[in-house]
Amino acid sequence: MKKFSLFMLFLLVVFTLSCNKDENNDSPTVSNTYTITLVGQINDENGQGIPNVTVQVGNKIDQTDGNGIYLIEKASVNTSRAVVKATKTGYWSRSSGFIPRNSTVQYCNLVMPQKAAATSLQSSTGGSVTSAGATVVFPPNAIVTATGLPFNGTVNITSKHLATTDPNFGALIPGGDLMAEDNAGTSVKLISFGMMGVELTDNSGNPLQLASGVTATVQLPIASTQLASAPATIPLWYFDETKSLWIEEGSATKQGNNYVGQVEHFSWWNCDIPTPAATISGYVYDNFGNPIVNAIIYYNNVGGTYTDQYGYYSGLVTSGSSSTIYATHMGINSSILSIPALTAGQLYNVPDIVFSCSSFGKFKGNFVDCNNQPTNIYIQFNGSTGKSLVYSPNGIINSIILCGAQSINCFSPTSFFDTSFTQPCLPDSMDLGTISVCNNSGIIFFKFNLSSSIANGNFLELNPSYIFTQVSNADSTIELTVNSPIGGTAFHCVFSDFFNYSPGTYPVPGIGFEIEYFNGQGFYYLGKDPLNPNLDFTIIQNGAAGDTLELTINGPVNVFDGTSTMVPGTLNTFHLKCIRNW
Repeated sequence: MKKFSLFMLFLLVVFTLSCNKDENNDSPTVSNTYTITLVGQINDENGQGIPNVTVQVGNKIDQTDGNGIYLIEKASVNTSRAVVKATKTGYWSRSSGFIPRNSTVQYCNLVMPQKAAATSLQSSTGGSVTSAGATVVFPPNAIVTATGLPFNGTVNITSKHLATTDPNFGALIPGGDLMAEDNAGTSVKLISFGMMGVELTDNSGNPLQLASGVTATVQLPIASTQLASAPATIPLWYFDETKSLWIEEGSATKQGNNYVGQVEHFSWWNCDIPTPAATISGYVYDNFGNPIVNAIIYYNNVGGTYTDQYGYYSGLVTSGSSSTIYATHMGINSSILSIPALTAGQLYNVPDIVFSCSSFGKFKGNFVDCNNQPTNIYIQFNGSTGKSLVYSPNGIINSIILCGAQSINCFSPTSFFDTSFTQPCLPDSMDLGTISVCNNSGIIFFKFNLSSSIANGNFLELNPSYIFTQVSNADSTIELTVNSPIGGTAFHCVFSDFFNYSPGTYPVPGIGFEIEYFNGQGFYYLGKDPLNPNLDFTIIQNGAAGDTLELTINGPVNVFDGTSTMVPGTLNTFHLKCIRNW
């Protein structure tokens, strides 16, 4: 077999990574199962979250929300290899294997390609289909039904070629970790030279397959970067959906710039070299020593797995050549480390991967439910260069996030919040303190999607009529953009003359409190109840410049439309939390 260049090994090694727990919890258990929590997002190839994807991990099933996010708690999985599977009509199914660790929060984000329009041919004549340069040739009268009966009619063929040069290659591989069984039943690690998925259906969507003893010809283009190291003959592997493993079956020969082989059935087919594996593990931190959660690990420039709640990662890699490793968080890369050539079966502890935090700020919060008890919550941070999802089973969030214009989605069992804000860079931080994520029925619940018209404005709407914002102008006027149940498209809030108050409760003077919602047909506003205008406001905290200003408006605050007609629902408390910049 021809020797492969170190360069190709650098490009093509894809490794199994587990999102592992803290070392203090790493002791093995007697049972052959672990209990884990798995969090992640299912995206399409353009990076958009896919809703309503069915996700299964071990014995638990969930569906992604409108942002493509899933959360599966207390899943029972096999100790040696756990698999997450994602399915949705119109998309290629995805699965990804990883090494679980007991009682920890792990992350797995998947990319699900949308199926292209099918190509049709007549079973009696056969024919060929092509996907991005990869071709399958079907002989005449070669198709049968799922029960093995001869099929005569239109065959609809959906196909996808996945080249090793695809930027999403590591995130699109069926099975995720390229773990396989060779002809001897030995577990091996694969180096891929490209793969292709093929599905056959009739006009009613019923599955079809090749007849027994009949073969189709598969032709896969070899990437230009791999031609020099591509062997004359290479094993073929098909993806077993039940095992979530690649299984060796047959071989392909190099003909010009392509690999050509014969296959007897269809799922995904892959041209790969089997290799023995070594194991690596390590941690990812910021430069203050805090763990980076849900960072993507790239081994020889191929990524697809993520750090756990402790910033820990571990996985299988190919042996025999030196390599590089780094992490990415919200599109920002860490330092790059070199790994020496490892021997088969070797365990190598990678030195800590450290981010320079000049591009990040800090986000902190302690989230509680309606009974003031800690609640599980997950938050997605969205930046101009990337995004990141962080989950907390106890409501405590303490994470670095990219500074600059951002948006944030907060999720709990009872509430959803969708906002925008501008995050300062370290050493500044956004510390929200204790936040109640309680959506009380009977109260108008404004879910703001906020953006600022003032410099350095930080916004976060966290419960009914709760706004976190940054105020920097002398008259405390805040301009925001909102989406709300009453149709508002602009938001205007005015508080007057409270800058010099000490903590305490005071009457609201005159019209010193006004909030307006504008839309294309008029406006709505929050104001005093004309039948009970005695509003108080309570200063909870009023520090110096750079400190927190926090106040509430106490009493009946009504919502009116542009004709002064009250909209059903009353806000009994309006809560404003600001960072003082004056």
